[in-house]
Amino acid sequence: LRVLGAGFPRTGTKSLRAALSYLYRGQPVYHYQSMFELGLRYVQRHMPLWMDAHVSGTTKHYDELLMGCAGAVDFPVALPALFFNIADKYPDAKVVLTVRDPETWYKSVSDTIYRFDKRLAPTWLNWIGVGNFHLACTMSSLMIWGEGGCFDGRFEDKQFAISVYLRHIEEVKRRIPPERLLIFDVTQHGWPELCAFLGVPEVPPGAFPNDNTSAEFSKMIDTFESVATFLPILAASLLVLCGYLGRLLFATYITTDVLSSAL
Repeated sequence: LRVLGAGFPRTGTKSLRAALSYLYRGQPVYHYQSMFELGLRYVQRHMPLWMDAHVSGTTKHYDELLMGCAGAVDFPVALPALFFNIADKYPDAKVVLTVRDPETWYKSVSDTIYRFDKRLAPTWLNWIGVGNFHLACTMSSLMIWGEGGCFDGRFEDKQFAISVYLRHIEEVKRRIPPERLLIFDVTQHGWPELCAFLGVPEVPPGAFPNDNTSAEFSKMIDTFESVATFLPILAASLLVLCGYLGRLLFATYITTDVLSSAL
């Protein structure tokens, strides 16, 4: 493991992930979305391990969770309750702290991942556990949004949420030695700063990645909401249709039976 991302979501973590993967020739870089990208088996295996690490404080799962990865960014790695244990376990990994204006960060989180999790939790997809939505909601509530999580059930208190964000930044600066730490603002920094810090001699051509913008995320949420709304309506319509066809077939059978008896 060469690089740890200490930054909260919506600070450019997915852009950093893309950059690290490019620099390390396609080696995996762990991100919250990795569990879903790797498939259902990884969701079912990884999420319970992350939750156990959060509850018990154990570090025994990290070798399995981060196996083969050149880097690890975003939540759950960057959660304050986990990050410093991970940083201590992998002392040779350099740390990139992605940062963003606090007000802009809060708005971005509110409009994207928080909106998505709030919309996901009450849906029938969560209730019946389709695609392990229930497991994802449980993990997010336990470790991020709910009481005892990163924002302790108070994310909608803007000043409190921003204070959690800023406190984490200051704690990273205090606990990670300067020679091991790069403070990285994706609106101001790019390939030269990252490559110099990581000791990569050749700066890649082209612009620094700009992945997972708020507009892209909002579009994904809109698609999910359409599916979550449309599928129950479709299922109900099919049930009604099946009921109608069943009654029609039964009536046809009875009529045929009566006519056969009369003949």
